[in-house]
Amino acid sequence: MVQDYADKINEYLISHKFDSLPVFGGRVSSELMIPKIIETLEEDKEIYDYPDDNIQLTLFAGTQSQQPWSYVVGKHPEKALAYEGLAYMAGVIDLGDSAGMPSYNFEVKGQLLSTGDGIDVNPMDYIKYVLGKVGQSNATIYGEENFRNYCAEADLLISTPADATGSQEAQKIINEIAQLCGAYIFWSNDAYKIVPLADRPVGIWEPDHT
Repeated sequence: MVQDYADKINEYLISHKFDSLPVFGGRVSSELMIPKIIETLEEDKEIYDYPDDNIQLTLFAGTQSQQPWSYVVGKHPEKALAYEGLAYMAGVIDLGDSAGMPSYNFEVKGQLLSTGDGIDVNPMDYIKYVLGKVGQSNATIYGEENFRNYCAEADLLISTPADATGSQEAQKIINEIAQLCGAYIFWSNDAYKIVPLADRPVGIWEPDHT
């Protein structure tokens, strides 16, 4: 049941003393998307790496030289558009005995994948990327390696960052990342400090009590 996964998330957050629970009203509900996604992955998963015939879809990556989908070119040439710059997937799906379309969820592999598990990103490297987008790639970050190791040991990974980021948006994004990872970030003009709030070991990571 999805409630079981919500309970496990709550137990983990409480045991590691994350301060992100107030964001969810003090408790992660089974109605939220996160426990539902975990339930789907654990109990009803059909996961494929593209390309795979089981997906029955073709990827159009959004290049400027992108050509229209050949199926539409053949069936409705007057409506065959290339959609340059727009990534999408299209295909002729065999519904079999079903009266409805299958539900597709996609995990997009983007930037900084080497910092995480090959799909998602270490939050510390996400933060550095965001700072770089607003001209602070050389900013000093005290506690950088400590926070990176903490996230790796706690298996805290997030999706790859978007390219468009303004200064105010950058500060908001970084604060949210720190909060969701159970950390606090101290801001200055050209130097920052990030401190995990966990006071117990996580894997081989040890909290600094000094």
